[in-house]
Amino acid sequence: MTKRGEPIPADTIVWMFHRELHNLQEVYAARKLIESEVYLSACGKLAPGDLDRLASYLDAVRDRARMTPEAALLQVPGALRSGSRARTEEAAARFFAASQSFYASLARD
Repeated sequence: MTKRGEPIPADTIVWMFHRELHNLQEVYAARKLIESEVYLSACGKLAPGDLDRLASYLDAVRDRARMTPEAALLQVPGALRSGSRARTEEAAARFFAASQSFYASLARD
């Protein structure tokens, strides 16, 4: 719908879709070019131990990706510090309230 409440013609919607698709392809191509250069540059400056550090980061990312949402929530700083169920629930409530507020702000914009 337009601002005046008129429906947008189907051809216009198709054109907008293809324009955005083309933009995404251009962004992907640019990222591929830029990121390849960054990776090559970084590889040329590796110091001993950097690969071990990168491997440990990769392991941490893999472990986090395998977590259930409930387990990930328990990684919130302070959630289990006291071992108290009340503190865990309080941390979860703050986390979800902040998330809800963030998404609500996106919807307003």
